[in-house]
Amino acid sequence: MWHTKYDQALNNLAVTEENKLRIVEAGALQHYTKLLGSDREEHEQQAAAHGISMLAPLYKRRIIREPGCLKGCQFTAILCIIAVIIILLLLY
Repeated sequence: MWHTKYDQALNNLAVTEENKLRIVEAGALQHYTKLLGSDREEHEQQAAAHGISMLAPLYKRRIIREPGCLKGCQFTAILCIIAVIIILLLLY
């Protein structure tokens, strides 16, 4: 439960470009990737997918290069699917 509140707060901060940069530089992609794991609860996966989708417009290449980040999305909730679609649309 603590992680979910922390992740929701982190996602709330990701509304400005400056905060997004700080969040990515602080290692949020690694954190989100861990939360996307199949051993995590759905609400944790949803929070991670939401965070990734918020970062995707500015950091799509870093998301793609993050080991396991996109792979972890394949078995999560619909928000994760949306994050992948946003990344792919922004690439093309």
